[in-house]
Amino acid sequence: MHKERENVLARVFMVIDAFVISFAFIVSFFIREHLSGMYTFNFFPQIELNINYYLAIYLILVFLWCAALFFSGMYRSIHIKLFPNTAWILIKSAVLVTVSFSVIVFLVKFHLVSRLLFIIFMFITPVFIMLEKVAVLSFTRHFLGQDYNRIRILIVGTGQRAIRLMDAITAHPEWRYHIVKVVDYAQCLITQHHYFKECEIIETGEDIRKILRSNSIDQTIFVVPRSRLDLVERYIHVCEEEGISAAVAVDFFNTRESQLSATDIDGIPLLALEKTFDKEWHLFVKRVLDVIISGLGIIVFSPLFLVVAILIKFTSPGPVFFRQERVSLHGRKFTMYKFRSMYREAEKELKKLLSLNEVEGPIFKIKNDPRITQVGRFLRRYSIDELPQLFNVFIGQMSLVGPRPALPVEVEQYTASERRRLSVRPGITCLWQAYHRGEKSFEKWMKTDLEYVEEWSLMLDFEIFLRTIIEVISGSGAY
Repeated sequence: MHKERENVLARVFMVIDAFVISFAFIVSFFIREHLSGMYTFNFFPQIELNINYYLAIYLILVFLWCAALFFSGMYRSIHIKLFPNTAWILIKSAVLVTVSFSVIVFLVKFHLVSRLLFIIFMFITPVFIMLEKVAVLSFTRHFLGQDYNRIRILIVGTGQRAIRLMDAITAHPEWRYHIVKVVDYAQCLITQHHYFKECEIIETGEDIRKILRSNSIDQTIFVVPRSRLDLVERYIHVCEEEGISAAVAVDFFNTRESQLSATDIDGIPLLALEKTFDKEWHLFVKRVLDVIISGLGIIVFSPLFLVVAILIKFTSPGPVFFRQERVSLHGRKFTMYKFRSMYREAEKELKKLLSLNEVEGPIFKIKNDPRITQVGRFLRRYSIDELPQLFNVFIGQMSLVGPRPALPVEVEQYTASERRRLSVRPGITCLWQAYHRGEKSFEKWMKTDLEYVEEWSLMLDFEIFLRTIIEVISGSGAY
């Protein structure tokens, strides 16, 4: 119920934002025309464009801004956004739009984009959106806070689960729920609780019918143990006859990592316990970005591939590429590619060096590995040896961002909870490499990867990707 209303509000706010962004573009256009008429900017060449060209730029920018706001979290928990939260989302969105539009300009070859127009637009759009948020949210909070707009709730059930539900509703007045009455089908268990001094017991369908009519109930929520669900059916039928929406709390299972979601197969309703994300659309966008960026990267870095291949071939005997079996999504095995950074047959020397391992756990890593070549040391410092993994990303074995692909022997030593790390595609870079590069705690490494699995979002991927670029350029923590 709450989620559905939030989704509707999110769509309304997105439409409003699209109009505000459009208005910002029009204002930017006229400001640019006015400034161009008053001054001559040598660094901003005068560009005469036809209306179709401006229309294409306008549509792209509006779409990018709406998408960036969506993926940055602007439309989640709409009622409780504070000014700093909104400002930070707008900053992240502006960066995302700037990067995305620059890539589009490069790919589509929009050579005649007015830089002055773009700068003005990117400056005033966040200001306009912030003003819109302040105005609209102030109005909706006042309007929706009126008593006649509150949703009158009847709760059936008085156990600890019902108390937890009431605590949540009480803690969030912005949800607009008002608990009118609490009844039970057997025995009132919260007679001493601070919510109500007394609780009514219902025995028949007519009992609940009288309550629905006499209290102007909008929705009924049943919070009963799974062993008593058969008793609820007759009460739900009464709600249907009265035209009152009914919901059943389904937190029957004490799951630790899985998330409950409603789904169906050919009309048969199912309650799903998902170990990974239920954001199919976001995952689709992630895969599309993986294909586009990895494909573009292969093309852009192809001259570098040739130079590195020549250096490797002429400085040490052996193949150019290092191939190794790694573990991907849900335990699938694949061949991962890297530029060879060690002497030939370095794997055979591993047993002699195990006593020097600087990382606790099923990972081998030492700072001054004698098996690394001079060229390999440079490649590793700036992560150039990882670039061939763009091919793994392009064909779907890896992602740009995700936990680093593990060796099969490492996976065999994972605990049951650590295997959740395999519920996503491995990546070229990850949360660990972006923020903890060079640290040697396997336990912290695993904990960081599991945090990524649980908190994944497209915005998190974007932040990790940008942070990794900074770390790679600086060469810090790599060996």
